Order: sequence, then C-alpha cells, then structure tokens
Amino acid sequence: MWGNSSALVTGAVDLTGSSSKIVHRPLPTDDLNKQRKPDISRAPELFDWRPTVPLREYPTRTIACFEPAPGLFAVAEEAPVS
Repeated sequence: MWGNSSALVTGAVDLTGSSSKIVHRPLPTDDLNKQRKPDISRAPELFDWRPTVPLREYPTRTIACFEPAPGLFAVAEEAPVS
C-alpha cells in the first residue's frame, strides 16, 4: 500500500477522511530534484541514526500530531458580570 509516494498520499487522504482531490502535475522545468527517493544508506554511519518506524505507520502518527487535544477549542462559559 505504501510502496511509492502516490500510494503514500492516497493512503494519507484515506486515513484522514479528506475529500481532497489528488492532482498530478508535471514538475517545474527548473526543479533540480527529479528523483524523489532519498538515500538514507549513509545515515547510520554519519548520524548514528536508523529508521525505527515502518513507513506504513508514518501517516497515522503524523495525523495524530495534528489532531487537537480534547477540549482545546472548547468555548469557555462566560463569567457573570457583576
């Protein structure tokens, strides 16, 4: 399901229940990042870092970070004016 960026975006839209439409457009001609597959093979030696979360879990965890905390937007009762 999460094998490529298109599947990742589709999965994220599905998980959020969004009605957003995915639009595919050509890359700008001045885009230097023609290949969108980052190579993290040297990260362990350079930064002592290894991925610990499977790719399929990233959308769920990211969405959870943006969900408001319970009561965050609750309307406070107005105090009586004396």
